[in-house]
Amino acid sequence: MIEVKIVETRVCEPIARAASNPEKIAAAWNTHVTNASWYGDGREHLVAFGMDARHNITELFLIAVGCLTECTAHPRDIMRPAVIANCYAMTLLHNHPSGDPTPSEADRALTRRIRECADLLQIHLLDHVIVGQPRDNMPGYFSFKEHGLL
Repeated sequence: MIEVKIVETRVCEPIARAASNPEKIAAAWNTHVTNASWYGDGREHLVAFGMDARHNITELFLIAVGCLTECTAHPRDIMRPAVIANCYAMTLLHNHPSGDPTPSEADRALTRRIRECADLLQIHLLDHVIVGQPRDNMPGYFSFKEHGLL
């Protein structure tokens, strides 16, 4: 027989209300991630926002911290916190320390794999947003959803 023990429960207010577009997601990154004690500009950070059915951000998961040019994580490590927290939806985010939010081929491949996993687990992957710096009248982020890649 398997014994299940609840170690911790918590009730929290949503971090951001109805964060369903990339501009709001990037703003939540700038408010909640860049001010975290574990965040540093010189490394890539892979984060997931867990959301309820109304797309309110209720959870922030730090998945992995990489180096200047990459951050690696296995799909099970990305999906695990969303499953445990019983999230309805999630948005994946990471930063590019160079400031250029253009996705690499590795970013595109990861997004495809996570979309497949999320579909299988019936967790809605709303977007994958890469955060960089605004340049030449362009926003400081890249949204896979906005560009039709999700």
